[in-house]
Amino acid sequence: MIYNLTTGYKSKIFNSFRLNWQNIIKVFIVFAIIIGIILRFANLENKVFNWDEVRSFYRLSGYVREEVIDKIFTGDIITAQDIQKYQTPSPEKNLVDAVFALSNNPEHPPLFYLMARFWMHLFNSPFSVRVLAVLLGILSLVPLYWLCCELFGSPLVALVALTLFSISPYQILLSQAAREYSLWTLMTILSSATLLHSLRTRKTMSWIAYTITIIGGLYSHLFFAITLLGQVVYTVSTKGWHYSKNLLKYSLSLLIASLFFLPWTIIILTNHKKLQEVTAWTREFESGFKKIIQENINNVGDIFIDFNGNTRLEYYLSIIIFCLFVYSIYRVCKSRKKNKWLFLVLLIFPSWLLLILPDLISEVGVRSLQSRYLVTSYLGIQISVSYLVGAGLQLKNDALRLGSHLLLVTLISLGVISGVLITQSQDWDYLELKGTPISENLEIAPILNKNKQPLVISDSTHSYLLSLSYLIDDHVRFQLLKENDLNQWNNKLIMPKLENQFSDIFIYYPRQELLDFLINKYPRFQIKKIHKGLLKVVKI
Repeated sequence: MIYNLTTGYKSKIFNSFRLNWQNIIKVFIVFAIIIGIILRFANLENKVFNWDEVRSFYRLSGYVREEVIDKIFTGDIITAQDIQKYQTPSPEKNLVDAVFALSNNPEHPPLFYLMARFWMHLFNSPFSVRVLAVLLGILSLVPLYWLCCELFGSPLVALVALTLFSISPYQILLSQAAREYSLWTLMTILSSATLLHSLRTRKTMSWIAYTITIIGGLYSHLFFAITLLGQVVYTVSTKGWHYSKNLLKYSLSLLIASLFFLPWTIIILTNHKKLQEVTAWTREFESGFKKIIQENINNVGDIFIDFNGNTRLEYYLSIIIFCLFVYSIYRVCKSRKKNKWLFLVLLIFPSWLLLILPDLISEVGVRSLQSRYLVTSYLGIQISVSYLVGAGLQLKNDALRLGSHLLLVTLISLGVISGVLITQSQDWDYLELKGTPISENLEIAPILNKNKQPLVISDSTHSYLLSLSYLIDDHVRFQLLKENDLNQWNNKLIMPKLENQFSDIFIYYPRQELLDFLINKYPRFQIKKIHKGLLKVVKI
């Protein structure tokens, strides 16, 4: 009797402790989600604009590259505001001009940029586009919860997925960029959730919603077509080819979406050569088998932990996380529920294999090393790991359940630490800017700003200068010259006159031809390097 009473008392204590621990974890999860949302906005206004962002701004404003160069690389003395004039919509360019400018880069479908144009009309600031991207990233949390509930039927797994998604350094960096990646993520999640819901409920309104999401997905990123193909394979594999109302509605959804995307398909086919040219860089860099494997493992690790450095600790943690992902896929497949494992496999691997196989075979190319191209794959990895953790939290085995709790706390802690580190940096984004001219602008700008009346001469890449202009004070002046335009250089670049006008003359990331021209024409002036990418003209 005494033994039974003692055992019952211990059992009550243990159950009470377990209940309290579960409540603590739930509170911890809620706080982590809130922290993840806050981290997306933290220091957002101080992050330097990268080359992709500034190009996006003038395209959505209705300008093409050649037009921007013709307008600001005139050899005249201009201000930073003059350079930025073509970064926001104006009465000079209407919506038709914007669509035309965007169609010149068919690799980027226009939906996000047209949304951004409207958004910029409201707030009249390029920075506002980043806010739009962050909001779209946060909005993804709602359908992600829905998707995981549809896929696994477990609110706890869905809650874990929300947590890991919200504090993921990869997702934070993508959502902070004034680019289409947040919208692509949102549309991928929405289309996946609505597809599963439509297949389950067979309601016409659900299929209409699915049709809208895949149209939005196709117009958010071209790689959404790979996701759509995976959804077709999933639907056919789980429901079969035999005639049914569901299959008819699904086929109709695909047909309608294809018709809606036809205009951009025509633009892609018309500009096929241009598309090959602008994406050629992904096929030109020698990478090597070992580097491709290592970087892909690192990138998977960066989904959950990113300290912005190639430290040994981070590399080992990335290997552990990669193994965790592999094990999570194994556990999903072991469940033998085809609707679960097939969906995740088709979400993760098609895009990944299409990018990594050409890199591995040729050992020339960096397609698979660009994490921004693997939005759907990395989303699937997050969901797979979330399933592993969430399922572990519900195990009856106390030791395994405790291990799952510790794993969740560890992943959340690593994600939060990574997110906090991201907020401390002005040049840390999805493009890994460290060491590039965009990153160097953060050190160059203070040098220019501290001078009384400086002039910056440059024939450099226009996107570097557009980015620099956002860091420059009003008193700094620019003289931008076209590449190898000797006639313009002779007429505009008159050094004795400029010397009398300005207190200091700097040259920003000049090409060798411009340096040779200055040295040969003005031997009385000496050019000194004062920083990487910044030189100063000094009279001898």
